[in-house]
Amino acid sequence: AIKSHVIPNGHPLPSIEKQKKDTILWVGRDDPVKKPERFLELARIMPDEHFTIICQTLNDDQKYKNLILESEKISNLKFIRHVPFNQINSYFRWAKVLVNTSDSEGFPNTFIQACNCGVAILSFNVNPDGFLDKYKCGLNCNGNIDKLTFNMRFLIESNRYIEFDINARKYSETFHDITKIAGEYKTLFSKLIKAK
Repeated sequence: AIKSHVIPNGHPLPSIEKQKKDTILWVGRDDPVKKPERFLELARIMPDEHFTIICQTLNDDQKYKNLILESEKISNLKFIRHVPFNQINSYFRWAKVLVNTSDSEGFPNTFIQACNCGVAILSFNVNPDGFLDKYKCGLNCNGNIDKLTFNMRFLIESNRYIEFDINARKYSETFHDITKIAGEYKTLFSKLIKAK
């Protein structure tokens, strides 16, 4: 048997600024499995909250154009086609909650980005290794569309998302801080060199 050692993705953690969070965020591609139309429906159901969707296209087909047209009918929703990776944190910083509407994914990079910026996660069905529950970084709806709305309202009511925001940042500081990850690699490589 080959012995393995798992090292999580490392990220430079941005500083957390005290600012008023004012939007609910969705970030991804218009991949059918990601179901961005669920986010639009959530925005329709909650007209008193502001929603931001950053949705890049795979092929700029009619389905994507229809998504944009539908988003333009929702007054409390802002549709952004693309944000460069080095500017994305500025959007996460203003978010109360990151919403993931996918039917299935591995461990989305957006989850790590949200945690890095101290943002609660609301997931329709994605919860790798149960980390949302284990570290209290957010809520998982187990593929139940009614729960998506219920849990969104729960997080927003009385600003409950703030506690999850704090937990999300603690999770990143523990598992994804690039300075700690670099140390893990250094230790591992030292062991490998000594083993030769």
